[in-house]
Amino acid sequence: MSKDRNLQNAVPELRLAYNAILDKYNSKWISRFYSLNIDYVTRTAKEQKVLFMLGRSYCDGYKKKSKHQIGKAIDIFFTGKKGRAIWSGKPLDFVRYPRVSLAYWIFGGIAKNHGLTWGGSWNMRDYGHIQI
Repeated sequence: MSKDRNLQNAVPELRLAYNAILDKYNSKWISRFYSLNIDYVTRTAKEQKVLFMLGRSYCDGYKKKSKHQIGKAIDIFFTGKKGRAIWSGKPLDFVRYPRVSLAYWIFGGIAKNHGLTWGGSWNMRDYGHIQI
């Protein structure tokens, strides 16, 4: 299974919102340290089922579909100055990575200001997830 990172596979409203979020994020001081990257746009029912079986989603991909399956969600991650991926993890590690933790919170705030739902405000936190 290869990850779909193609923004064109998201619905038009989400593409527009993501580009606006990216522009706003890139205007913040924290973008000098961490670059915003797309991890996942769409996924298949089979890919979603795997996440469900691992306990990382409430959606099984069949009876309950994920917004990723219909192009209405994007997962992101950050890379540092050397291009190394820095994941949010569960729970977000504020002690080891205080600035990247802040980057996820800034990202979430910008997404919410653009009318999107941010996974960082859910009970099962998903700091790198946005959806319409």
